Amino acid sequence: MIFRTVNGGKEWEPLYNRTENRKRLHLYAVKAVGNDIFVVGEQGLALKLDKVSGQFRAQKTGYNGTLFGIIGKPGSIIVYGMRGTAFLSRDAGAGWQKVATGTPLGITGSTMAEDGTIVLVNQAGHLLISNNNGESFSLAKTGNPQPASSLVSLGKGTFLIAGLRGMQRQNVTGPVDNGEQHGGR
Repeated sequence: MIFRTVNGGKEWEPLYNRTENRKRLHLYAVKAVGNDIFVVGEQGLALKLDKVSGQFRAQKTGYNGTLFGIIGKPGSIIVYGMRGTAFLSRDAGAGWQKVATGTPLGITGSTMAEDGTIVLVNQAGHLLISNNNGESFSLAKTGNPQPASSLVSLGKGTFLIAGLRGMQRQNVTGPVDNGEQHGGR
């Protein structure tokens, strides 16, 4: 289901008739990136708001698995989900390319560090870092990771990670565990 309010939550208007989601697949995230609004969900569902028509139009990522989230900035939008899957769009969602993340585990959360670094977290709590606008990711060296569902940057390489075992502060102590960048080109 998808709804909107224009009066601070006093009244809600259903928007499912304005989405290209005829199967009514589950929606997992909505995010504004620049002036665009994206929604992702089950079976590779990725939608973008067409401001002229007011419709959420389907975006073809080429993926049929579940997408859990969206992160990015204008010129670099990433959607991510099951089995370590991530896709990058450099053109506001018109085209998508698969990006290798180096993990087979579901990516469950993301944040943007103060310097523009994109950080993803997988189900095991491993941090995946991109310093090149999502074109590649590196596995960061951290302390003892725990199962994770979301994270937020606290600044200077420190992240607060939430998961089944509660909250955990993690400091990035080095670049890549295995010395490799996992590229998407």
